[in-house]
Amino acid sequence: MKILKKIFSGLFIGLDKGLYYWDFGLMSAVAFVVIVTVFLRYIFNIVFNWTEELIIFLFIGTTYFGAILGVKENEHIKISIAKDKLPPKIKIVVDILISCINISVVVITAYLSQ
Repeated sequence: MKILKKIFSGLFIGLDKGLYYWDFGLMSAVAFVVIVTVFLRYIFNIVFNWTEELIIFLFIGTTYFGAILGVKENEHIKISIAKDKLPPKIKIVVDILISCINISVVVITAYLSQ
């Protein structure tokens, strides 16, 4: 059992680092493509239409992977003034309730977006 725990721990650490570097790479690509596009457009008067779509897709990818990292590190935006004053056992119940509401909103949004 300890061997499996060690293997999965190493796997998750590797995935976490890989996700961080992937997100960093996407954001670097966004910055690079924007700079090159602006430079080509205003200095050489050359316009590539596909770069705008590429920037949009790269930025969407950056947003999604950044959200994954934020949720993993529990760094997403939240207002916890009232929850911080609750007893620990009630906090657990409130956390479960909030998670259920979040899952419901995601499922409804996914269902209605089709």
